[in-house]
Amino acid sequence: MDSTGRATSTAPPEALNLATLIGTGNQRECWQHPLDPSLCIKVSRAERSADLLENALELHYLQHLNTRKLTSQHLPKIHQPVATSKGHGIVVELIRGRDGQAAQTLERMLHSGAISQLEALGLITEMLHWLHKNGVIWNDVNLCNVVVAHTCAGRPYLVIVDGLGGRRYDLRYRLRCKFKFLERWTARRKINQHFPKILAYLGLSDAPPAGSKAASAALPRRATVHH
Repeated sequence: MDSTGRATSTAPPEALNLATLIGTGNQRECWQHPLDPSLCIKVSRAERSADLLENALELHYLQHLNTRKLTSQHLPKIHQPVATSKGHGIVVELIRGRDGQAAQTLERMLHSGAISQLEALGLITEMLHWLHKNGVIWNDVNLCNVVVAHTCAGRPYLVIVDGLGGRRYDLRYRLRCKFKFLERWTARRKINQHFPKILAYLGLSDAPPAGSKAASAALPRRATVHH
């Protein structure tokens, strides 16, 4: 600990030196991987060292989804834990926008006017439909936790970059990972619980519930869900 009582970390000699900060959240920072521009490294903020668990949970849940053989354009590819100059981190695919820079969050694109509310609703509904169908838990439903990416043909879609799985590695979390029916039930409950809040944020509170037949029917033909 330092003189203020906060935890500090001393990087081992073989640690990767992080120099380019991509973004900062409440618990973690995202840094450009110094050896591979297609990757980024998520590191818990030094003053929030208790939140090292968030990295471990994200790593565990994405590896759990891999054991379920679930892959999707909506999920980032995760690699492995790594030692860095900022502390222990996890290596994750860096999602980029059409300009080649790190992809922007849906919230930021809405605020800038780069995407309309109705376009955002279509993208959100497409992603939530996939989560609902496959029983994937998005625990922290927030427009800051998804970024807008594009296919080779230029079609936009959302990628969840934070909030998957759970907040604690407790008995409930472990049971959800062990029993698929419980994981699926939790995933659907989270979607139904948070979807009205998303609609209110978009000013579209009269839209159909996510996962419903009406919501699925509202998807444009080009927004086919990818597995």
